[in-house]
Amino acid sequence: MKNKLFLIIMVVMVCSLTACGQQETGTMTNTGNSTEQVVTSEDNSELATAEDNNMEQTETKEQNQLQDVKPSYKEFRGILDEIDSNIQPGTAENGMNSIKTAAHLLNWGVGTSMTTDEVKKVTVSWLSDKGNSEQEEFSNKLASVYDVYQKLLGPDAKELLEQAGCDDAAYPWSDAPVETIEAIVDVVQLPEGYENDNPGANAHVT
Repeated sequence: MKNKLFLIIMVVMVCSLTACGQQETGTMTNTGNSTEQVVTSEDNSELATAEDNNMEQTETKEQNQLQDVKPSYKEFRGILDEIDSNIQPGTAENGMNSIKTAAHLLNWGVGTSMTTDEVKKVTVSWLSDKGNSEQEEFSNKLASVYDVYQKLLGPDAKELLEQAGCDDAAYPWSDAPVETIEAIVDVVQLPEGYENDNPGANAHVT
């Protein structure tokens, strides 16, 4: 009887120990799976965010490419490039260059099929490729051209064009502001204090 009782006690103890071991193992496994699930979830979230950013960049790039497809858009970007390349405020040749560039700007402005909204969108796209300092420099360059543009809308236009040798100018253009050109100025914004330095500027700004 004592032997049987001893065996029964031993069997019960072994079963109890086995059950505890299984329970602890199960807990560790569950904790491990939980940890893995959390890590996987975080990885998926980061991946989804990266994919969203890539999609936004792709969409922006595609929109810019679509803008470049239209011949009128390409022509306009060429005008902006001309202002950026040819105008150098403070140099001796800047006066004549500004007259020539302003004449080209007017030729484009009165002849383009672009709407003012399209002009603004392409201008924003063109400026987005440049840093803050470059945008500020372009504002000064545009101010130089804008000053001559206003004069070319007045009675001195013919004399200015002859001085610069602008035989290809489609003069006379208009005696009123050209909306497409004013749309460029609306986006770029002329340098602070420009109107104070050029009292006649307000005469043509809408």
